[in-house]
Amino acid sequence: MSSPLRTQFINHLTLPRRSPKTKEAYISAVYGLTRHYMTSPDKLSGKQIQDYLRYLIEKLKDEFDDIIIVSNKPEYYSEVNCRIVSDIIKGKGPLSGIHAGLMNAKSRYVYFTACDMPVINIDYIKYMKKCLDSGNYHGCITQVDDRLEPFNAFYSKSIIGAIECQLNRGKRSVFSLVKSLDFYIVNEMTAYKFSPNGDMFINLNTIEDFSKFETLQEKKGIEY
Repeated sequence: MSSPLRTQFINHLTLPRRSPKTKEAYISAVYGLTRHYMTSPDKLSGKQIQDYLRYLIEKLKDEFDDIIIVSNKPEYYSEVNCRIVSDIIKGKGPLSGIHAGLMNAKSRYVYFTACDMPVINIDYIKYMKKCLDSGNYHGCITQVDDRLEPFNAFYSKSIIGAIECQLNRGKRSVFSLVKSLDFYIVNEMTAYKFSPNGDMFINLNTIEDFSKFETLQEKKGIEY
């Protein structure tokens, strides 16, 4: 039976002609959130979204000793038990955040994800670590089709100068930065062995976004 949320979801994904793989990836990402709370995504509160962020941070703590949140609105994360820093080079997009994270990091390599990416794939993180161990790379990033995924990726502190040079020239592209350096690039076929539907690269930007999705998987006690 089709619910109003299901109808809205289908219309939203059909009009932009998104591919079946993209649809499945977005749906699966939201599924992780709805499964955590066992409720429909359009019923979640802002506090529940923040609590889920804390849950993801705790999950990352199983793999990393030091967790840093880069945000220009640190007050949003006052109750989160980890270091919070802000952009040093302001107003330059995601590359500014990567720069700030590297500047404040204690380790040689730093794993970056985004606060609006609800899926953490620990097995893939471990795989990327092994890739970095195989050579003296500037980082490890995934290429899907002709697109590089800037998050769910590793960057080395050694590229701080290269980032600053690029940003000071007014260039914000992670793609051009990576192409100018020696990154280990994981291909799509390998990455999708860890995440067959690609949900580990999906980001959801606002609470309103959740009302645009449903799950193609059968969920117990949840109606969409």
